[in-house]
Amino acid sequence: FSGSGDVLAASFGDSLGFWDTGSLDLMAVLRCPPSLSATSFTEVCLVSKDKPAFACGVWASAGKGNCRGISVWNLLTLKHAWSMRFEGGGHLCCVSTGSDRFAVSVATRASK
Repeated sequence: FSGSGDVLAASFGDSLGFWDTGSLDLMAVLRCPPSLSATSFTEVCLVSKDKPAFACGVWASAGKGNCRGISVWNLLTLKHAWSMRFEGGGHLCCVSTGSDRFAVSVATRASK
């Protein structure tokens, strides 16, 4: 849910859906760029002081290895803003309540 409670975000496969909680209308569906090969989202968060302005999704990718990443979309334009791939298992996406800041923590493998 958004901080104001008026938007619900949910993931299904490689897509994120956004619903207006007052009317239950589907507002938008966003997908990862095909080049990322994202198969599912493990976390979704809405970032903004007032209305959600950005959506962040932490995703898992198909194929070899343990490739994951994060993607960010601008909800005002409904456009993909940026993505980043990372190797490793642990990750955490955290949004600062009442602000427009978020952080991503990634546990990477130590080199041997």
